Amino acid sequence: MGRAANAGILSAIVLHGGLACAYFKLPTIFVLFLLHLASCFLVLSVAIALRKPEIFGKDGDGDLPLWSRVFFWPLTAITYTSLFFFRRRRRAKECGTLTEVMPGILLGGYPNDRHAKQKVEELLSQQQDCGGGSNEVGEKTTPKYLGLTVIDVTAELTGIRKYAGATSFQYLNLPCFDGERPSVKAMKIAAKIVARARESSHLIVVHCTFGVGRSTTFLLAALMWMKKSSNWEDLYSDIKTKRAVVRLNKEYKAALNAFVQEMKL
Repeated sequence: MGRAANAGILSAIVLHGGLACAYFKLPTIFVLFLLHLASCFLVLSVAIALRKPEIFGKDGDGDLPLWSRVFFWPLTAITYTSLFFFRRRRRAKECGTLTEVMPGILLGGYPNDRHAKQKVEELLSQQQDCGGGSNEVGEKTTPKYLGLTVIDVTAELTGIRKYAGATSFQYLNLPCFDGERPSVKAMKIAAKIVARARESSHLIVVHCTFGVGRSTTFLLAALMWMKKSSNWEDLYSDIKTKRAVVRLNKEYKAALNAFVQEMKL
């Protein structure tokens, strides 16, 4: 509820600013902008309080409807600005947008930059020896990964679905507010999809906006599910050695503990 309260307070501050601008007869467009911004924060605070990340209207293909893009554009602008500065932090630069935290599993932030796409496409292009001797051109090889599975846990950003070299592609959106506790149901869905993707020799990408908390929580749930282990702390430590920027707040930790209890791991 802390983030909901913060968004509500911001809404009230901006609203009063807009009313003050109207009182002092500042340009109408400036007043309308502040009122629109206040309404965005107000809707966001209510949605967070009700745990309704679906408020953005993001569909199963990761697309945001036009009304959502128009109404929430100030929040989208704030998100992209925050992402821009986050990526310029030294530790974030060292990790990159996506990090291969274990063979065939990439964890990270919003993969809309060139380096993230290159990393995915390079891994998809890898070949492995399939045995059985050699032919005229050398050893027989087969693609190391037979497809790509992307699990997107953002609610506010359009899903990235275009990757060269993905002969088989699966995209899943499980919207979750940044900093808020994801549902056990969503974590269970992600765990099953990741397990199935591993069995199908898919390259797996789990991402949120910054690659810090949400994506880490979902991946930890999937790893516990596959390993039949309830010790997410050790798994988290292993991931943190690969991607130093990951961090779990109390909401994410509570979600993981709830997942352990619900799944009886």
